[in-house]
Amino acid sequence: MLRSIDVVDVLPGGALLARWQIIDGQPRCWAGPYPIADTAPDLLDAQRVENATVRVRMAAVELYEEAQRVVARGPAVEGYDAALATISGANDLTRAYAVVRAVRPEEPGPDSDPTPEWTAFQQAVAIIDAAG
Repeated sequence: MLRSIDVVDVLPGGALLARWQIIDGQPRCWAGPYPIADTAPDLLDAQRVENATVRVRMAAVELYEEAQRVVARGPAVEGYDAALATISGANDLTRAYAVVRAVRPEEPGPDSDPTPEWTAFQQAVAIIDAAG
């Protein structure tokens, strides 16, 4: 799994700008890179901003997920209080990405009611979509 530190702007060789996006809660190069020498500066700048947004969002989710792991081990674990503070201070977007990254629940069939997990997943996707 790629991490926020893997989301680099310039690809090896220095001639191409990566085009990152978050897909299914994971950073992905969603399209071919921009050739830096042949691409308008404003387009390159906009992509750098998008890449930075991906890095910041993924770093927040990684911190949140690590805090969840610490809290799951119980209050005797070092860092427990800090982890609780990280979890309680997380914004809805960070929480939504964590839900989407965890696992995609089974979609309900036409004759069955949605499970709470499916409902939470759909709510998370809506939050992510609204954030752009």
